Amino acid sequence: MPVTSILLTLPCDFAKWKEVNIERERRKGYPSHMANVVRETADTVYATFRSLKKTEREAVIERLLQDRQFHEDLLDIATIEQRRAEPGRPLREYLASRKAK
Repeated sequence: MPVTSILLTLPCDFAKWKEVNIERERRKGYPSHMANVVRETADTVYATFRSLKKTEREAVIERLLQDRQFHEDLLDIATIEQRRAEPGRPLREYLASRKAK
């Protein structure tokens, strides 16, 4: 399945994503009013993106994927979302299995 198809079909809790990003901006030292500006800008960009036709959204995503680092970040996010339901395991157990190989 192409990355764009995966990204377009991922369930996304936008409200949660937005709050995480607002908190990230606050930690970067932005004053709260700047965090609000960042949030409003993100809301505007997201609303504009969602209003595009599917082919237009795909074209935007394809353009974004031309940035190698951004592409890798999106693949990481897609992998995390797909594997979210898998049970976790302790880090020590994982490291021991890696050492045994």
